[in-house]
Amino acid sequence: PTPDQVATAAAVLPVGFGLATLLLIAALGAASFAPWTGIPAAALEAILQAAFEFSLVGRADHHASEAFFATWVMLAFLKAFRPSHPQHGRLAVALLAAGLVLAFWNWMGSSFYLVLLASFVGCWHLAAPAEDRSPARAAGVLAAGAGAAAILLAASISLFGRPGGLASVALAGLTGLQVWLTAITAAFGLLLWLAARRPGPRPRLRRLAEVAG
Repeated sequence: PTPDQVATAAAVLPVGFGLATLLLIAALGAASFAPWTGIPAAALEAILQAAFEFSLVGRADHHASEAFFATWVMLAFLKAFRPSHPQHGRLAVALLAAGLVLAFWNWMGSSFYLVLLASFVGCWHLAAPAEDRSPARAAGVLAAGAGAAAILLAASISLFGRPGGLASVALAGLTGLQVWLTAITAAFGLLLWLAARRPGPRPRLRRLAEVAG
């Protein structure tokens, strides 16, 4: 593409990402609370300055796509955590992995999404009653989604990244550092999944030690 073609696409794409984010926000609100809460959630997003400011025509900035992929990741995790059907859960895990990979290609700081997901899973592991099996499901979703994302991310960097990028752990650009962080998140989810599936009650201090480990 010519520079003019790139400039034309960059001027319009933020609007598309902004509109698509509204749809994801509506779906996330409906999945989090009740079906009717999706519309007010999207309406609130639409009037927030931090939301529409980056989705204006001509505002060529990655923040519009960043909000889109962040919402994608959270919605996919929630759908996998509370699936309406087992097949839907597997599809949501696949979408979670794909969303994480695309988020990293959009912005290398997308490791923050991993922090949010791991923090939720860890806190849920601590706060849920001992007889509740949902912490195991949440940890399993994190392990599967982040594990698949780490594999796909490594493959995509090898194919499309800069030469030697996968072997590098530099902070600038997409490198092997993001792959390691995603793999570590998957390992964290796997450890919590194994701990949550252990039969019998787990004392709170012991569970705290498991999360700290």
